[in-house]
Amino acid sequence: MAKVKYHPDMDVLVVYLEETAEDYIEDHGNITVLYREGKPIGFEVWQASKLLTAIKIAKP
Repeated sequence: MAKVKYHPDMDVLVVYLEETAEDYIEDHGNITVLYREGKPIGFEVWQASKLLTAIKIAKP
């Protein structure tokens, strides 16, 4: 089960999926970036509460 922790001082939401894995989300206004192990793995672009695009970054 995932554990979620929000850091309001940094505006970062951390999602702990496993004991060793750490994902976190950075909210930059209309762009939300998802990081896994310190590397960006995807992002979403929003406008007026409507999702414009979602992109997942594939690992080589």
